[in-house]
Amino acid sequence: MDIGRIVTWAVVAAIGYGGYQYLSTGDVSIMPPTQQTVLELVNQSKTKNKPNEKLHYAAGQACTRVGGGYIKGGVYSCEYKIYQEQTTYGTPQAVETILVEKKNGQWEIKK
Repeated sequence: MDIGRIVTWAVVAAIGYGGYQYLSTGDVSIMPPTQQTVLELVNQSKTKNKPNEKLHYAAGQACTRVGGGYIKGGVYSCEYKIYQEQTTYGTPQAVETILVEKKNGQWEIKK
């Protein structure tokens, strides 16, 4: 009976340790990035590539999974809208999508 308890605890400890190693060393992407995160990524990439202060970006529809794993390495398609000025939120000038993935604990635009 005591051997059974020891084996049970050893199995539980091994599963716990394996789960910890899998989730702590990787990039868990169960939940998609928030719209705020998407806007930050878009603003960072657009100011580096095309600095244009007159354009304003707004979040579009929620991100949807398009590839990768369900727990780690998920790739999401995110929509954002481009407006000419910050005060005009009528019809957007353009609607674009980007692919976003999690690397090293941070959301990044997939290249």
